[in-house]
Parts: sequence; C-alpha cells; structure tokens
Amino acid sequence: MAGNSVLQQTVQQQQAMMQGGAPPDGGMGMSGSAPAADPVSQIMMRIQAFANPGVPKPLNEFSQLAQEAAAVFLTLPLIEKQAKLREIDQINKPLADMIRTQLELLNKEKNRGYVAQGQAMEQQGQGQPPM
Repeated sequence: MAGNSVLQQTVQQQQAMMQGGAPPDGGMGMSGSAPAADPVSQIMMRIQAFANPGVPKPLNEFSQLAQEAAAVFLTLPLIEKQAKLREIDQINKPLADMIRTQLELLNKEKNRGYVAQGQAMEQQGQGQPPM
C-alpha cells in the first residue's frame, strides 16, 4: 500500500501546481534559472529523457514516472489526454501502457471516494425524519 501513498502525494503535488502552488521538491519555480513549464510539459520532457533505449532503466523508475504522468494526465480533458498517450506510444509503448493502467487505478480510486461520500450522505439523510 506504500505505492498508494506515493501516488496520492504525487496527485496532491500536481494539483497544487495546477492551482498555482509551489512546484514539488526539486522543481524550479519562478526564481529558478529555467522558466517554469506547466506540469504536462514537464512530464513530457521527463518521458522524452527517459526514453533513451541505450540506457536500461530500473523498474521502480519506470513505475514512478508512470504514476507521476498518470497524476498529471488525470486533470486533462479526455481529448488532450488521449493525444498525449498516443504521443507517448510513439516514444515508449510499454510506458504508455503503464500510464494507462495507472490512470485506470486513479479513476477507480476516485470513484470509490464518490461512492463512499454518497453512502455517507445517504446515511445522514436516513437519520432525519421526513418533512
């Protein structure tokens, strides 16, 4: 379950960045020498750098990048998300597949949260007499 906490932390960091918050640890903000790019551009640059076929990558780095990319892509409109995944297919098909899997897991987790919230609201409503 440690992977879920890392995934949740990544999602929270990406959401903070999308809302104008501070970049995650190690990121360059406005005071850095490089201009701050949006999270989608940042993750796409990392995927390009990661795709060098001559250098084998550890599986945990592969998985970490997929989780981070999924967290960023979760906030995108469907058409843009599909376009980015097709672009990643051309760069590294296994990574694109892993990102799709992570997106499915995030969506299921989000849906479970909605169901739990609805059940809680329903239980609160059952305790009150009808008007």
